[in-house]
Amino acid sequence: MRGHLRGLLTVCAGALGLLGFSANSFALGLPDPLHYDMGPLGNWDITGGISAFGALWNNNIPSTIDGNEKETWSGDVSIDNAIFIFNKTDGQLQFTVWAGVPPQTPVMGWNTPNLGPNLSAAGNPIRNGFGHQDWLFKGWATYQPVPWFSAQAGRLPSVDGTEIGVDWFNPTVFISDLNNMQTTTANGGQVNFIAGGDKAFYYGFVPGYGSTLTIRVADGYKANNVNELGFTGLWNLNPDGSDNIVTFGHTRWTPAGNLAFAGHVAGFGTVNSDLIGIGGQYVWGNLTLIPQAQYQWLPKDIISGPNAPHADYHEASAELTANYQIDARWAIDAQVQYIVTNKCAVADGPTGNGTCGTGTFSYGNYLGLDNAPGTGPGTFNAGADMFGIQAGPAWQFHNFFVRPTVAWTHLSAFTHGTCSAAAPGTGYGRFGCDADQFVGIVEIGWLLGQRAD
Repeated sequence: MRGHLRGLLTVCAGALGLLGFSANSFALGLPDPLHYDMGPLGNWDITGGISAFGALWNNNIPSTIDGNEKETWSGDVSIDNAIFIFNKTDGQLQFTVWAGVPPQTPVMGWNTPNLGPNLSAAGNPIRNGFGHQDWLFKGWATYQPVPWFSAQAGRLPSVDGTEIGVDWFNPTVFISDLNNMQTTTANGGQVNFIAGGDKAFYYGFVPGYGSTLTIRVADGYKANNVNELGFTGLWNLNPDGSDNIVTFGHTRWTPAGNLAFAGHVAGFGTVNSDLIGIGGQYVWGNLTLIPQAQYQWLPKDIISGPNAPHADYHEASAELTANYQIDARWAIDAQVQYIVTNKCAVADGPTGNGTCGTGTFSYGNYLGLDNAPGTGPGTFNAGADMFGIQAGPAWQFHNFFVRPTVAWTHLSAFTHGTCSAAAPGTGYGRFGCDADQFVGIVEIGWLLGQRAD
């Protein structure tokens, strides 16, 4: 299966902008696409899959919505991903469509009803109404007049990071909080420059085996404001693309001010922040390592008026994902991540209660995506730090797979309040005063396509 994975990586990494995939390793052996010759409509490939989760966790975050406000332990079962991917793969005019049930892949440490996607989803929009709600997850048209250049427009994939929002494209079951703080799929346009191929090439004094540069202008975080400039640069270190370096980032030309659409997914500070990051992948025998680091900041001068922040707000985070392929059926996957956010500035209010903004909005609450501090337990106050680790085996038989995982999340520098219903903290547990949470989760899924084994 390792050979199959490397072949797939060559396709994904070598044409990052064209396919909308990130250059990550796949713990699962993705089947070959179903191929159809549509005559005058060209050649179409179809892939996709469906997966369901069952989870159990301690230090539950209370919610009067689902009646678990007195429980210490809680659990849930849900179908969170059902995506079909259509690609027209030939000719100058091509297209890509990701359609189906809006993906709700769980995020490390999130199970409060105030944040989504989270463990307490169960396909219930009341408890998890802030995720992607459109049947069209991604969809864009591509014009490629020459092999080294293409232009695309539509609902585009994020330019940030090394993870994908549909979990089976990632080695681990949970997506990291780094991924969830990055920009989302967005409406807009982008251009892609592709160089190199099977043989080494030289650009200036830099040797390589192929590279891709994507430049995107879109409404990142779905801000209904096409003013985000983003980029992804990929540099392959070997012919099959399994070893590579990825740089990424985005900035805002002007602030997005009307955020009534955003709910809790993208608060005022998050959608106006800039981000820069670097990642990569290295394959050493059966072991694949994927490191990534990023820095995200909200400049104080980007927003004017009475709600303007009086300080810059930022987060610095890093993660390392590892996959060890035992054989064609078994793999072991693990990920460790650490996120540090800056503490509240005195000019923006008292530092002890998590208030990091003035007026209506809060700033710097990247873990909670600017969910207002003090609105209830489990919302992660601005200034909180997080450590998370997840690990587990993956078993696959043809198109069927099972992935059990255990995860531990630890919070520090979070708001404690008085640990009562009247003044809850922003951590875990009934009154939001617990720093740790353990989760056991099992994912079962079926991948669409053809497998040789």
